[in-house]
Amino acid sequence: MTQLVEINSLQEFEKVIEKGLRLVLFTASWSRPCREQCRNVRKIKKDLLGLMPVILVDVEKFPSIASDVVIQTIPTSVVYQDSEEILRLVGLQQEKVLRSIIKKIRKIK
Repeated sequence: MTQLVEINSLQEFEKVIEKGLRLVLFTASWSRPCREQCRNVRKIKKDLLGLMPVILVDVEKFPSIASDVVIQTIPTSVVYQDSEEILRLVGLQQEKVLRSIIKKIRKIK
């Protein structure tokens, strides 16, 4: 089952995105759209199985990470491949949009 793994340091963030395909959700706990985005990602967990882990970065706890990645709006979802950003989705994404993005990523993987 795909879980949402919360990052606890800048070093952990850098290590997590270093190798492989990763979906990183930049959120804030107080934000209703961020909570909805997390729910939508959980709904597509079967599509994510075996493809990529999902990582949560709370921009309130780690403003330096958000600044380094230039997060200006939350929620923002970023897909990384071996530390390189390959896709960025800004704002709340509906379940069907997330599913279509995952299908495209599966084809290029």
